[in-house]
Amino acid sequence: MAKLKEKSSELDGQLEQLTLLFGKGTVITASSKKLETVKEWVKTGSITLDLACGGGIPKGGKCTCILGKESASKTTLLLHIIAEDQKKGNLAAFCDVEGTLDLEYAEKIGVNLDMLHLIDREALLKANGIKDRDIISGEEWIEIACKLLKSNLYGIVGFDSVAALIPMAEINTGMAGVQIGRIASLMSKAYRAINSALSVSKSAFVYLNQYRMNPGGYGNPYIEPAGEAMKYLQALKIEISKSLDKDTEGVYGIVVKGKITKSKVGIAWREFEYYVEFGTGIVPDYEITNAAIEMEIITKKGNTYLYGENKLGVGMAQLETFMKDNLDFLEEIKSQVLYKLENPFKEEIVEKVEIIEEEIIN
Repeated sequence: MAKLKEKSSELDGQLEQLTLLFGKGTVITASSKKLETVKEWVKTGSITLDLACGGGIPKGGKCTCILGKESASKTTLLLHIIAEDQKKGNLAAFCDVEGTLDLEYAEKIGVNLDMLHLIDREALLKANGIKDRDIISGEEWIEIACKLLKSNLYGIVGFDSVAALIPMAEINTGMAGVQIGRIASLMSKAYRAINSALSVSKSAFVYLNQYRMNPGGYGNPYIEPAGEAMKYLQALKIEISKSLDKDTEGVYGIVVKGKITKSKVGIAWREFEYYVEFGTGIVPDYEITNAAIEMEIITKKGNTYLYGENKLGVGMAQLETFMKDNLDFLEEIKSQVLYKLENPFKEEIVEKVEIIEEEIIN
């Protein structure tokens, strides 16, 4: 007991010294911090992706990376995230580094353009009176992103994309000054700046990146631009790939498959799949229908789809038409799918408990 009293008095003395030097609350219990990890989530527009992430995209100074090949619907996913956050009344900022944002498509997805603050190359050059060049440097883009994050005016700060950044050294020296590793050097500095901005931000920072071919030729044929630095910044990393949805008449969209390759806010390596229709974005009906068939909520006999004893249609096309025409039925199926996705082992446990109880009674 005497030793415990001595240790507690020493501990109190140390805590008092830390409080005098750095202020009250310097040392806290880990349990009090645990509740503050993720205060808010933003939906992505895809049910399976939300569940794979653990609730959606994390806010509160968390960084999310969406990585994939060209035309894999990375920007589409970012626009859906912005649209979902705007439903809560939040403003969003979009750094259009590539200069390829289609505002008409964004509006069709559901983005409120009046609540979207766009930062593009032409506007920046005009606003700053820059006449000697027609490019905004990577350093300037990073500084803008940090200012947006620190302002705490936006629910989402989108950045499209890291692969399009050009270091100031290359702008000044031209093609003769292009060197391998300059973007990696730029992003190693950017990592520290963005990390500092995120520490005081309540926004979610979502940036896009695109695969490049590995110049070394060994190991993985694809590499992630910006070197290793940005990997340490990510709280959540989503990797996606596409496959074309072909029909006899043509191509109507793409099937996007992906996985969570890094997560500090949930469980990593979960997989997901959703459908993107050209011109309209992510189609939630596709996920619900496929999940219902996989979980045997909707059964299949031959080429006929059934719900219990009720016939829904012959072939996938008729089934999809039936789901679109009967929204109440779609909502009922959706609630069953979500329940099973969120409680994957609950029914198995209940069945096992019932079997054990029967054995005990008998």
